Amino acid sequence: MNILDRLKGIDRVIDIPIVDVSAMRVIRLLDDPESNFDQICTQLSPGIMAKFLEMANNAYYGRKVNNIEYAVRVLGYDRMKQILVVSLLMEHFSKSDMPHDFNYQRFQGHANLCACISRVFAEIFEMDGKEDLITISMIHDIGKLIIAVYCKDEFSLIEDLKKRGIPEIKAEKDVLGMDHAEVGALLLKKFGISDEITEPIRVHHSYDSNNTEDKDYFLKMVLKQSVVISDMFYKEWALYCEEIKEVFDEITIKGKEIRDEMVRDHMRDKGYREIFPGLLRNITVYIVERLSKYLRKSFELT
Repeated sequence: MNILDRLKGIDRVIDIPIVDVSAMRVIRLLDDPESNFDQICTQLSPGIMAKFLEMANNAYYGRKVNNIEYAVRVLGYDRMKQILVVSLLMEHFSKSDMPHDFNYQRFQGHANLCACISRVFAEIFEMDGKEDLITISMIHDIGKLIIAVYCKDEFSLIEDLKKRGIPEIKAEKDVLGMDHAEVGALLLKKFGISDEITEPIRVHHSYDSNNTEDKDYFLKMVLKQSVVISDMFYKEWALYCEEIKEVFDEITIKGKEIRDEMVRDHMRDKGYREIFPGLLRNITVYIVERLSKYLRKSFELT
């Protein structure tokens, strides 16, 4: 059976009842090649304006944005659509009927931790596209929501396989022919989200796709490591999220020192892309060790 036939739910997601009519009106304008920024501004609800101003004022853009007319130009069409589609999808899934085996709170906690870890990596490596990385981190597992909500029979089969000791990715591929990362990327593509967002999501569990020449090479590599770290610590995050956040500033400072030292030692005869896997690996080890040490201390105190 064709994978799109098995995942009928993906097509049904396209027709989900969207409560925020103003957001859909803006998305239609963003898809219209004849539209302009002034038309978009007239259609923005107060909530959307606040979100766009918040994103435009992010330090990533390096400028102060005080009015919505400037904010929409700073963001551009692609990023505005990305913000709206992701917000609408996550709001929709948060209100959906989940199987009893699916823990939505744990899903959210894992996504939030992954975004925090990604932000730390982005600051350590002074990456361009930091907001893209954080967005990708927040929604990297959206495919799990699709399977749980729209493919309940397949979800149950996958859960049964996992209980028998089958790894999650293998179980998904055995049942669906693809894993949740590929399912999520497929949905986002259907909504017109760009490859810069969907491709890192599609391969975040694939370790044979690290081509140093890819434009999104750094995004893919950092997302994969952020997911690995989040998988290790999401249970503790649920208990100590505020305390863990306090350690991130220290981790960022030390991470930059590790980065600078490795760059000095290894970039004399190699390019940055060549040494990046080693850089990422060493800083990942440091983050894991530092978080483990901090959490051990926290447990001792409690």
